[in-house]
Amino acid sequence: MGLKSFLFLLIIFSAFLGLSQENELLNDLDAAINKRKEYESAKLQNIKKIKSRLEQAVTNDYQAYREREKLIDLYKDYNLDSTVYHISKNISTAKRIGYDSLLIKSQLQLASKLSSSGNYKEAFDILENIPKDNLTKANRYTYLYEFSLLYKQMGNYTPLQESSDSYLMQYKTYADSLLDELPRQSDLYKYMLQMRLRDDGKLKESLDINLELLEKLSPDSREYAGLTFFISSIYNSLGNVEKRRAYLAKSATADIKAAVKDNASLADLAVDRFQQGEVEKAHEYINIAFEDAKQYNSKLRFVTIANVLPAINQAYETELQAQKRSLWVSIIVISLMAVLLTLAIIYINKQLKRIVEARRGLEKVNEKLLNTNNELVDLSEELRKTNTIKEHYIGSLLGLSSNYLNKLDGYRKTVTKMLLRKEYDELLKRTKSHDVIKEEQRSFYNNFDNIFLQIYPDFVAQVNSLLREDEQIQIKKDELLTPELRIYALIRLGICDSSKIAELLHYSVNTIYNYRVKLKNKSRGDRDLFEEEVKQIT
Repeated sequence: MGLKSFLFLLIIFSAFLGLSQENELLNDLDAAINKRKEYESAKLQNIKKIKSRLEQAVTNDYQAYREREKLIDLYKDYNLDSTVYHISKNISTAKRIGYDSLLIKSQLQLASKLSSSGNYKEAFDILENIPKDNLTKANRYTYLYEFSLLYKQMGNYTPLQESSDSYLMQYKTYADSLLDELPRQSDLYKYMLQMRLRDDGKLKESLDINLELLEKLSPDSREYAGLTFFISSIYNSLGNVEKRRAYLAKSATADIKAAVKDNASLADLAVDRFQQGEVEKAHEYINIAFEDAKQYNSKLRFVTIANVLPAINQAYETELQAQKRSLWVSIIVISLMAVLLTLAIIYINKQLKRIVEARRGLEKVNEKLLNTNNELVDLSEELRKTNTIKEHYIGSLLGLSSNYLNKLDGYRKTVTKMLLRKEYDELLKRTKSHDVIKEEQRSFYNNFDNIFLQIYPDFVAQVNSLLREDEQIQIKKDELLTPELRIYALIRLGICDSSKIAELLHYSVNTIYNYRVKLKNKSRGDRDLFEEEVKQIT
């Protein structure tokens, strides 16, 4: 194989593998969508638990602050209004207890939510009024981070180029200050570094850092959702459509599993599906994204979705109308074909009636001949089986009779010898013992089982087929038939009277009756027909 052929096959295989992985990720997303109510219910249950603990901590401001922090963490990507409400509550609590670091922490949280939801003026005012000289290290990192993101978003969304340049310059200043202060091994440092690398056009270096950070995250977490969305945008800048689509699917799946309503990946994926001509799937995705935006109540998300929702919905409606038209055309064509088919059937039936009348007499004669022939075949088979059974019975009976005569003669000789030797006590002991009877009984059962199974080798399997699966009889290693099967073997041979069966098998009549009832109750079908079905076993 030449190098060109090998490279061609490698490209084909890679494309197939990429398509297979993409389909798998989209299938995972659809599976998560089907369970989105369950994920949301789990989050609401956690919210309910924390609210209950919050009510119990009403007299302890510090504890209430901590419980509300947990509540904010659950609400922050689920509902903007609830998030802002509880952050405001924590701000009031921190002011009341005079805890400056907690106050600033809550103010930074509020600025973050306002900034991410497009309320830039309000976020800017909060950040401006935070005393920069009275910050803990953690609060200072957050302060620089939130200011950098605020300026970045303002720079990206303002329509004025001069303002955009100014905002982005401020963003770089705050981002670089944060990078100077952060520990080099911290995740926040790596995250800020990859942002700056991307700003400078170093997309590959930025991507490597993001992929390294991604390995530490759970695929079901909102952090994973956010980072995979960011990675998808890098792949978009690199022109790798397949990777962008794959990471959008991962991001959307993680958003749904984490019940994140403040998301963007599903809307982007809806646009991608729309561009691929999958209008129905795009319509499903964009409507879910719209529901999520409505739940979260962010005007920024509404604006983003509003830009694509009408086009997708219009295309969906157009496709539905086209499908309806196609359906009507199909119905009309099928109706015409049905009319033609009906006319053809009527004509054919008329022709067939003539043929049927001519053949009917012949068929009756053939049917009678066939029935007679079948009856003769059945009778012949029954006679053959009867002769076979008779031969087995006669041979076995002669063997058993001879065997028992030999045993009786042996027993007579033994008794005679013992009388001649005057071994009366031993003789009395032997005649009183039931061991001989038990041994003969076992021998009788064994002989009966062997003879019967020679005639009906599939008897056990056929009886089990009449029983429910969980009630089928298991034959032990050292036995051929169980007592129940032995009773029904006699029934198969035509001995149906319980007293006669009890006499033959040396059981009580009650025991025979109980065994019969017990097996009937395990029947797969009608218990009253069970014994008749056993009699039909061949």
